[in-house]
Amino acid sequence: MKALPLYKDPPFAPVETSAFLERDGECDRCDLHKEARHHICIPADDGTDEGEVFTNQGGVLVVGEGPAREDDSEGRPLADRMGGAYLRSLVDQHYQGHVSYDLGTRCWNGKLILEEDYFDRCRPYLANTVARVEPSRVIALGAWGAYAVTGRKIRNSTCRRGYGWLYEYDAPVYFLSSPHEVRGNRFLREQFESDLEWALTAPIPKAPPFKSIVNIVETYEDALIAARDLEQYPWVTFDCETSGPLFDATFTLLCVALCGKGANDTWLWGRAALNDPRIAKVLARIMTNPKIKKGGQNIKFDILAIWCGLHVWCAPTVYDTRLQRKLIFAEADAKLETMAELIGMGGHKLEAQDALKLAVKELRKASTTPDEERPALDRLPAMVEAVIRLNDTSGDTLKKWAYALIPDDILYRYNARDTLSTDRLAIHLEEELEEEPELEHHWEIGVRRAINAFARIEANGIAISEDGVHAFNKLLKHQIDEATVKIYAYGEFNPNSTPQIREILFKKLRLRPVKKTKGTKQPSTDAASLEVLSKQHAFPGDLLVYRKLCKLKSVYAEPMITFIRADGRVHPTFNLDGARSGRGSCNEPNCFDGQTELLTNTGWIRFDELICSTGWPTKRKDVSVAQWSNGVISFVPPTGVIAKRNNDTLVHISNQHIDLMATPDHRCLLRHRKTGELRVFRAADYPEDWQQLNAGDYDGPGTLKMSDAMLTLLCATQADGNWHDSGIDFSFMKARKIARLVQCLQVLGIPYSMNELDSRGRTRIRVKQSQMVAELHSLLGKDKHFGSWLLDLDRAALDFFAEEVFLWDGCATRMNHYASAVKQNADWVQIALVLTGRRANTRVYIPSETAWGSLPSHQVDVSHRDNSLTTNAEVQSTPHTGLVYCVSVPSGFIVVRRNGKVMVTGNCQNIPRAGTPMGKLSRDIFIAPDGMKLVELDYSQLELRVAAMLSGDLVMRQIFVDGHDYHQRTAELISQLKWKIDPSQVKKEHRDVAKTFNFGLLYGMTDEGMAARLKCPVEEAAMLRAAIMGKFHQLDRWIQRMLREARESGVTYTYWAGKKARRRPLYGVNSSENRLRSNAENSSYNTPVQGSAADFCLFSLCEIVEWIDREQLNAKVVLTVHDSIIIEVIDSQVKKVINGAKRIMESWPSAGKLDVPLKADVKLGQTWGSLVEIKDSSKWREALAAGEKK
Repeated sequence: MKALPLYKDPPFAPVETSAFLERDGECDRCDLHKEARHHICIPADDGTDEGEVFTNQGGVLVVGEGPAREDDSEGRPLADRMGGAYLRSLVDQHYQGHVSYDLGTRCWNGKLILEEDYFDRCRPYLANTVARVEPSRVIALGAWGAYAVTGRKIRNSTCRRGYGWLYEYDAPVYFLSSPHEVRGNRFLREQFESDLEWALTAPIPKAPPFKSIVNIVETYEDALIAARDLEQYPWVTFDCETSGPLFDATFTLLCVALCGKGANDTWLWGRAALNDPRIAKVLARIMTNPKIKKGGQNIKFDILAIWCGLHVWCAPTVYDTRLQRKLIFAEADAKLETMAELIGMGGHKLEAQDALKLAVKELRKASTTPDEERPALDRLPAMVEAVIRLNDTSGDTLKKWAYALIPDDILYRYNARDTLSTDRLAIHLEEELEEEPELEHHWEIGVRRAINAFARIEANGIAISEDGVHAFNKLLKHQIDEATVKIYAYGEFNPNSTPQIREILFKKLRLRPVKKTKGTKQPSTDAASLEVLSKQHAFPGDLLVYRKLCKLKSVYAEPMITFIRADGRVHPTFNLDGARSGRGSCNEPNCFDGQTELLTNTGWIRFDELICSTGWPTKRKDVSVAQWSNGVISFVPPTGVIAKRNNDTLVHISNQHIDLMATPDHRCLLRHRKTGELRVFRAADYPEDWQQLNAGDYDGPGTLKMSDAMLTLLCATQADGNWHDSGIDFSFMKARKIARLVQCLQVLGIPYSMNELDSRGRTRIRVKQSQMVAELHSLLGKDKHFGSWLLDLDRAALDFFAEEVFLWDGCATRMNHYASAVKQNADWVQIALVLTGRRANTRVYIPSETAWGSLPSHQVDVSHRDNSLTTNAEVQSTPHTGLVYCVSVPSGFIVVRRNGKVMVTGNCQNIPRAGTPMGKLSRDIFIAPDGMKLVELDYSQLELRVAAMLSGDLVMRQIFVDGHDYHQRTAELISQLKWKIDPSQVKKEHRDVAKTFNFGLLYGMTDEGMAARLKCPVEEAAMLRAAIMGKFHQLDRWIQRMLREARESGVTYTYWAGKKARRRPLYGVNSSENRLRSNAENSSYNTPVQGSAADFCLFSLCEIVEWIDREQLNAKVVLTVHDSIIIEVIDSQVKKVINGAKRIMESWPSAGKLDVPLKADVKLGQTWGSLVEIKDSSKWREALAAGEKK
């Protein structure tokens, strides 16, 4: 048995390893001293004068982020009235010992944005303070205060009452919010005061198990010793490290670490042990032993890893720290890396993360290198083959295999640290749950059971017909060919070329344009326009059909093969801690308007020109999309494209540097201005005071080799050169340009001649013919345009180009402005800037008519920041009818541009809506095997029924008791007021209006939003709101009560069986920011409804999975989508499964005080897309036959 130390080296914090520096009143280690007005390098406040001996070791050290203006004036830290004085008064109330104060940066920074470098350079001063004070506990204020001490930015909002550890001083570092952050919010201020008292007075926690040992199992006897040790604990925590996707042929179980509850040491089965059947069998027995209870972090993955690696099912499961954390605090970041800060083990992943980066780089290199040149590494060929098959070398994808390339000792320590930190965290969360009986009860009866249920569903997978997928592709190809014949009846053309389509529509067919595009002012050929034009002529309709078929083929049919595993099934992944309301997360539409441009390897391309209404254009299959992942931009083939009809509002977000037009649920990626935390917001909830990312880092392939001098000549030629007799002519008046060009020519050794002054005072330089000049000509072309070849430069060369270009066609002094008469040049300069971490906007400048050379120019305005503040961004709902677009990339984030402003933002991929021909075709490839059927049970109007339960509205209840359609009945109730018709005359279009209002009222839609959606005056929307709420008095009163309670308490709840269940903080309800406050107010009544409804689905699914196991039925749950559950069942048990599952779903107790009947609709079929409604389970065969005949 090998004993491996958990930490190779002592885990000192950066403040412990930094050199010591005494205060220096003339410090110039960073730029912050330039902003200081009164004091440079503000000294720590430890109660002594400078040079005096400090004798109060062992007290408290409070570390702030940086000095405020008053700190700069007074020359001491945390002296300002708004934050520092408030903090000091609280400290004096709760702590009687000695307290010292210091800052992460020591010079007032004015309006500069804080950066890590400032804190790194100031850390030696803080290190000197720590060594001098020798604190027994440290309080770090704000994310930057935490960074100054630990080197990690810790957000108190997602890691409340977390702490780090000073190894040398054996002292905790408590993480608190900055007092300035909580000043304007009553709930946050009360929380801060409570947390500060805790940090000052609570008993010092036990030191983390830094000196623990990893016991590596090497023999069968070692395995037996480990098993006997683990059997004695109340629970066993385990964690798996793997390589390759679950259920894939390349999947490998690399190592498994286990520890008993509260144990200091771990047991680990490494590669060798797992490859020894006898030793691995002992681990399998531990995993299946019903007496050994198990737990972990996101344990669903580890259960499936054991299933795929050892082929046994792990049970029983008693905890999952990720789910428990989200249950206790819905707003929390539930990643282990973050939660480890709650038990003093933060930063435990750093060693492995560094090794993983190297492994990803090595795998990327191997996967793009010819076979004979690849490094000889074990298991590498299979990994490379898998990556090549996916045609994706993004970091997130490569990580799935790269763990196999991490050295054993590093991988094993990482595995063991994860296991130990998870175990300590589980003990911490167990104590928190015990203090809240309602949450603990909800965990036991529902959430914990969901772990096994969803693991089962993912392991089951849903069968897919590979032959069907191929046939589907062939059918689509045939239909596309037929559609092509139809559209070519008007002459052969490129169906993806907007100019050629315009030629046919408006010149050959002489159709009248519907509208003009905003940019080019040309007649529009978008889908909405084509639909209108199809009423004038058949061609636009035929073109729409062609586009739809192309989309279905490129988005779904062609990529689907890559998702099929060896068992002929697709194994979906479910996110159990998805939405904060308690509902599991799902992919909602994240689409853009057609005017938005997408960054590709061929430049900027508008969505409505790149993506037809049916998908990725045939002529552009070689186009790769810019994806953003952890700050890095790379170009990858899209995994899917979307062009869908939108008859709703879009959200327009705009300010000086931001312009985004997208669907309300679009995923906007933002970075916190102070903490650097990345978070995704709905476009409709776009917040203020965050950072919108506008750029990233691109590490080019370097296949185009160019020296700095060559790049200088390139920029000079494009800006000022003219091709002449295989050489280049220049004419200059600026001495700066002359000197720079001559210098680069001399470095390159290119022959040239120079005539020093012509009649206009210009110097003429003629560069003679050479191989280098020929290379430039091949790149720039006759018209001297920058192009996609810039992407072939390595990062250093691209950085040089991004600076050099300003010296020739820009502002050479401030380097913040570039201009060109050619749009293509400005576009590619902007791209180069964006790929080198600079925010860059393009605009068209039209000089006055009296100005010299009054031609418009395309200008690029640049900032060396990679972001723009969301402050003052206007968020407006805009009615929209027509197509919206998007593409999918593995990382989930793409680079787009609108009106010249670049943004990093979310992408999407969704399945076509059920009930449409496209939706049916895409679902029909999912099948039940021979002799089996798919049964779908779908809750009917569940959220409205839950609203009736919680509100106690008797009118709502009666609608459901009578078996009426709620939206139809609502339309009938307001029919005379709204449409002046009798209730018996209400039709589908009236029902649709009522449906919009019903959900809009429930989810906080304003009168303006209602009016925009229904295309009616705001006054009419307000009248309808009053009319509907006038029919449902108790619902209206309940909404007001929920809002009032949230304002008083700052929280809201979901409900189960009439009792409180989940809790969601709504501290924003007290915010001075209108948008945050409005969102929190809406959530006060939306969360109880949506979250409680989600639990009906969750509990039903758990009960159905367990019922199938108890009854030993030949059936399994294979999928859950929104409020529906899909079961694969043998024909002989269809009736029993329908009746049993339906009974389970409809027999739950009410969530509130009012009993409202639940209803589950049933459908059945051989394929997911061909399900038929079943009214009587005993006659399912007849119903199926009738449906198939129909």
